[in-house]
Amino acid sequence: MLALSAFREHGCAPGDGCPLQIEVAGPAVTHTVTPARVREWLRSTAKSPAERIAKDRLKALLP
Repeated sequence: MLALSAFREHGCAPGDGCPLQIEVAGPAVTHTVTPARVREWLRSTAKSPAERIAKDRLKALLP
């Protein structure tokens, strides 16, 4: 979400079908998702209070 926010700030946000590679450190794992899939996940029901907080924080980064 931080990457999408940064792209948007510079006027070059990727389209909903554009694959994005996400790398998580320690141990490194790369996931490829589309912005549309991220938005779909954000709209889904949270499975825990911690997930609800994470989703709310990420939603705040989107327009």
